[in-house]
Amino acid sequence: MRVLLALLFATGVSLIADGVLPKAFGDDAKPTGPSTDPVFTDEQRAHWSFQPPTRVPLPTVKDTSWPRQPIDNFILAKLDAHRFHPAPPADRATLLRRVTFGLTGLPPARRDIESFLADDSPEAFARVVDRLLASHHYGEQWARHWLDVVRYADSLGGTANFPFANAYRYRDYVIRAFNEDKPFDRFVQELVAGDLLPAGDAEVEADRMTGPGALLLGPYILNDKVDAAADQIGMLTRALIGLDISCSRCHDHPFEPLTTGDFYALAGIFTSTESKRFERDLVLPGGDKIRVLSVKEGKVENLKIHLRGDPKTLGDTVSRRFPVILAGRNQPKLNDKHSGRLELAKWLTRRDHPLTTRVIANRIWQRHFGVGLVTDPDNFGVSAVTGPSNQQLLDWLALHLVDQEWSLKALHRTIVLSATYQQSSSIAAATPQSLTRNPRSTDPMNHLLWRQNRRRLEAEEIRDSLLFVSGQLDLTMGGSLLAKLGLGNGAELKKNNRLQLVVNNFGNMLQRSIYRPVIRTELHMAELLEAFDFPGRDAASGQRQASTNAPQALLLMNGPFVLDQARHSAEDLLTGQHLDDRARVQRLYLQSLGRTARSDEVTAAVEFITSWNQGLTNVTDDEVRRTFAWQSLCQAMFMLNEFVYVD
Repeated sequence: MRVLLALLFATGVSLIADGVLPKAFGDDAKPTGPSTDPVFTDEQRAHWSFQPPTRVPLPTVKDTSWPRQPIDNFILAKLDAHRFHPAPPADRATLLRRVTFGLTGLPPARRDIESFLADDSPEAFARVVDRLLASHHYGEQWARHWLDVVRYADSLGGTANFPFANAYRYRDYVIRAFNEDKPFDRFVQELVAGDLLPAGDAEVEADRMTGPGALLLGPYILNDKVDAAADQIGMLTRALIGLDISCSRCHDHPFEPLTTGDFYALAGIFTSTESKRFERDLVLPGGDKIRVLSVKEGKVENLKIHLRGDPKTLGDTVSRRFPVILAGRNQPKLNDKHSGRLELAKWLTRRDHPLTTRVIANRIWQRHFGVGLVTDPDNFGVSAVTGPSNQQLLDWLALHLVDQEWSLKALHRTIVLSATYQQSSSIAAATPQSLTRNPRSTDPMNHLLWRQNRRRLEAEEIRDSLLFVSGQLDLTMGGSLLAKLGLGNGAELKKNNRLQLVVNNFGNMLQRSIYRPVIRTELHMAELLEAFDFPGRDAASGQRQASTNAPQALLLMNGPFVLDQARHSAEDLLTGQHLDDRARVQRLYLQSLGRTARSDEVTAAVEFITSWNQGLTNVTDDEVRRTFAWQSLCQAMFMLNEFVYVD
């Protein structure tokens, strides 16, 4: 462990460490016993993430012409301090592809590319951003990120693997909430305690009753009440405040100032809530009646500590409350007649809460730059290997979110309109001030953002792009395959050939990937998604892996789904009778890679088509032979790094 940490710091991590490793972090750290009256060190109490965000003046910079948004001042000031220059702006086609994937998860349409490249007005890019934020595809993309964080799935998992028949109602609620730019504080309140918020019209009722549905989507919801509460606490605290308080269930946390008392105090809130497969009947604004996963108040109780996690060995009773390190010792007593979820929701969304706004701002930054200002988006505690790379910027983003009435779209707009975001990702493009200050050697991991980061598309983006380019993407929103197949909550998937029924229909779904069911323990049915690192949904996950392996290349080379989309793409290109082959190649490049083809690329592609036509001597039908040739070219395009990466 100590050798690993030494290597990390030796390779540049020290550039970003505003904080230091906690003293408990090491090979000799031992769990402590249970504590209901914790004693914290001065270092723990002073940890940066436990203090409210601080507003500071914008840093002064040498090149005052470079910043386009306030965040640029924070980035450029750091670059100035290290005598780095920012990279030049990305070319317009690259920038359009980057922002379109970033905000919608789809490639730009050919006509949108042509329109943007023809518009040389200063406001052209801002208009693109506003159009993308207004698209319903924005909600589909960013709901997908959120569903990772709340470990969304459409089934329980395990041996029986019962469906969550109405889980999709929560998924569709999240998409709608993001598209409508529901204020994030309201979104959090609906997640934690929507059923306890004031009643309203049919739309308000649908949202506030559906919001808590994520609490019921864990794999342990049918276990005993403390198991279920631990899953809910783990999901909520990782998702919202970047701490996993469920780790304090059996003993005081060895590295964080979190105690068993903190865990059982929160657990009492959730064991006082009825949540085992509870569903509500709702009437939608249009009059339709539906059922949604939801919760309701249960029998209010304070829990005894389970010593070493053993429910048969009980310790002191802990009153329901919030973590002491964040809320202090002198907290108002929670009402004996209510669980405390409403108070928890309001506490989490206080304007001065030290973590909630920082964590969501960091998650959004991470998605736009590939890495967060806090590297691990799920760990803001003292056990994090490093502190934020730019704490003043993170605090500015958190406060800006509140200033903008908790609007996530406003935060997106500020980020993508910045000069920092619009930099080229090319390493060669960044010109060092001198050979001794070359950022490629001094900051090889790009912690200071002297250029934009290149990123591989995520699994759903790859699948959706293939369908989009081939013209086969079904843009219908919502719906549930399990509902169409008549599989309710009691339909054990491992019995009566039900799982095979799902598999048989799963591959025929041509909607965006977010609408396909996530079946726990059976993720292999989504072959392309599994190959490209779709995460298991047993636990909350704010950051996916991005592996590179042979099966990915083989799948793009030989996978039936990829071959089908290549064929559809070829047939679409050949329907344009007014186009010659060189024009078809240009259209294919625009649709697949988001840019025009160079003249040498066009020549090579046409020669490839000609060679294939001549080589298929066993195919006598000219049209079939020509389609095969173009299908092979389309498939070759899908196998390019440029197709699955965004610069």
